[in-house]
Amino acid sequence: MTSSGRAVFVGTIILVLLILGGSFIFMGLEGLSFLDAVWLTVITITTVGFGDIVPRTQLGRAIALFVVVGGVWLFTYVLSNIFSALIEGHLIDFWGKRRMMKKIAAMKNHVVVCGIGRVGQEVVTELNNHRTPLVVIDKDEQKLKELREAEVLFVTGDATDDKILLLARVEYAAGIIITLPDDAANLFVTISAKDLNPGIRIITRANSPENVDKIKRAGADSVICPSLMAGNRMALSAV
Repeated sequence: MTSSGRAVFVGTIILVLLILGGSFIFMGLEGLSFLDAVWLTVITITTVGFGDIVPRTQLGRAIALFVVVGGVWLFTYVLSNIFSALIEGHLIDFWGKRRMMKKIAAMKNHVVVCGIGRVGQEVVTELNNHRTPLVVIDKDEQKLKELREAEVLFVTGDATDDKILLLARVEYAAGIIITLPDDAANLFVTISAKDLNPGIRIITRANSPENVDKIKRAGADSVICPSLMAGNRMALSAV
């Protein structure tokens, strides 16, 4: 939690306690019901003006004055920190993405990973273990947020879009690993990558065995079909 976030949390708790405390005091001093006491405390804090419910005792008026001063200060404090937290979050996100895009813009001989599903995550882990420079492309912002925390460079978007591939510097990449869950998309990215960088090494996932040859003809250097690999391993384990 950021400093502004903590301030909002603490300020809100104190404000709630002030409302409850003021309400119970008004109940005792003014003989009000709980709801009327809460109403009186809230309109006192927000300074909207007293209505038909007003403190009638001297002590009640003194408490109301304290509630006004303390409540207005707390209310302003909480609101200012809410705005600060919102602005802070946007600025951190903006500058973080800006720094990351500058790093990506200078990359060469790296590996582009398209898709950060279960297979893609394993690919990223292995590449990181071998300290291979990489850029990930995916549309899922939640998964990409986890990559940012792990300091992995990424581009948010659809890998079938040439503009997104160019943002990942595919034309300067040594290789591309395509692990999208849809074979048509994998085929499309294979064609695009080969067109943008004829010398790039392309490793593509085929979800269906009958699409392996099609993807190879499209320009992939290696096509991996997880279901075929699993079947082969099971068969080898049995003999």
